[in-house]
Amino acid sequence: MSSESKKHHYIPVFYIKNFCNEKGQIFVNDKSNEKDYENIKIKYPKNIFFEWNRNNFEFDGEKNDAIEKMYGILDNDLVKTIKKVIDDEALPGRGLKVETLRKLIFLGYLIKWRVPKNDPLVNDLKKEITFEDFNLFGTIDQELISVDDLLSDEISQEYKRILFSGALFSNSEKYAKVFKNTFLISFQKPLFATDNPFVELKYSDDNNDYPSFIFPITSNLLLVHCDFIDKKDFGAALVSNEKYDWFIDVLYNSVQITLMWHADKYIGNEDRAVLDYYLKNVMDMSEKLDAANVNSVFYAFYILRNYKTLLT
Repeated sequence: MSSESKKHHYIPVFYIKNFCNEKGQIFVNDKSNEKDYENIKIKYPKNIFFEWNRNNFEFDGEKNDAIEKMYGILDNDLVKTIKKVIDDEALPGRGLKVETLRKLIFLGYLIKWRVPKNDPLVNDLKKEITFEDFNLFGTIDQELISVDDLLSDEISQEYKRILFSGALFSNSEKYAKVFKNTFLISFQKPLFATDNPFVELKYSDDNNDYPSFIFPITSNLLLVHCDFIDKKDFGAALVSNEKYDWFIDVLYNSVQITLMWHADKYIGNEDRAVLDYYLKNVMDMSEKLDAANVNSVFYAFYILRNYKTLLT
């Protein structure tokens, strides 16, 4: 009898739990149902953001869930990092530890490459990028050989998806640049959880630069990397600024709009009223932004990019 797992979450359950109310529930809308924007259902983390048998692949003629087990190992480590952030490190006046911030960045990229929305890109890259590109080689009789020739089965090739998640960390210069300007922003109102929560926007024409990104890690904490922001200057501009509350509210609204547009199919929130409000108003808000030549799909980056002007 086959014993492999079947219900595979592309958004980890531990992550979804951070967007639930006190009852452990999250209110979810299926935005692909354009005829009924009010189709909101109560869900629990184990019953959303998953696909049956997503990470089961053929090996020696049988289905194998080795990839799912690997995600389980990574998730078990990352859940500790999120707990540290919630319980301690995100408290006012305390900075994130280097290892904590590093793992939050990794979580963002892990989810980026894990979601179904990026499957077409992943499948193309698996064909183009070899294990040698990751500096992985094999040896037979002390001679280097291509790992791709040895590991051509489905499972081995799918491991590249996980390797993509860590590609940034193999280049110390690129990693240092991203790390330097990655920080957390706290909101009083709950952020959306979606099936495609890692949002990127590339401003630079330099192909070696990693795009800016926003990534909600809990319903109240947003991880931000902007290559056009110095996080120390950003923090200094916010501290004691009389427009602080107004700016945070504007930024929150822009993030919600961006997350909604970036979602592939599902949008969730711990507060049904918040979800209902944006479902009813996002089209009008987006049309006004587009009329003002502001791309509503990336509205959050527009607000972040213009924070100095907005705060003066």
